[in-house]
Amino acid sequence: MYITQKLMHLISGGWKYRNGKIDNFASTCHTKRILEIGSGTTSCKQFFDESNEFVCSDYEGRHGHMKLDAASFKVKEKFDVILLMSVLEHVPDFWKVVPNCFNALNNGGMLFIFSPMFYPLHNEPEDFWRITVHGFKHLLKDFKSTEFDYKGFHKKIPFFYCVKATK
Repeated sequence: MYITQKLMHLISGGWKYRNGKIDNFASTCHTKRILEIGSGTTSCKQFFDESNEFVCSDYEGRHGHMKLDAASFKVKEKFDVILLMSVLEHVPDFWKVVPNCFNALNNGGMLFIFSPMFYPLHNEPEDFWRITVHGFKHLLKDFKSTEFDYKGFHKKIPFFYCVKATK
């Protein structure tokens, strides 16, 4: 992790916020089929109990994870939960990811997104975007319901967004 990322997490409480949000969400998930897109080296698998079937994936298939391109995968109603934890900013055509997730979710399935907003560039040169709450609302318009939360100085100056969308 770069020094700027460490500093930002120290200032913003980013890891504490992220881990608290995923831990709270995971406590409601039992006997679910879960896909984590972009698991990398910081998978959230440890937050979920063993009753869940958890599939880790990564664009390059590293770290023993299933190889998956979030912008082009085509799966129909296979998962109860999909996690996008700090992923969308690294996908050149991120707008293709959410429809793919929508199609891959069972009816009533949940998409859980954690995304930086006011955050240093990282994993360059594969850090492309920052998505606002309005951008998320547009991306998630096909979902039945959405819940938004943020960590930051004010809702207009967020460090991070946490979004839960239900199909």
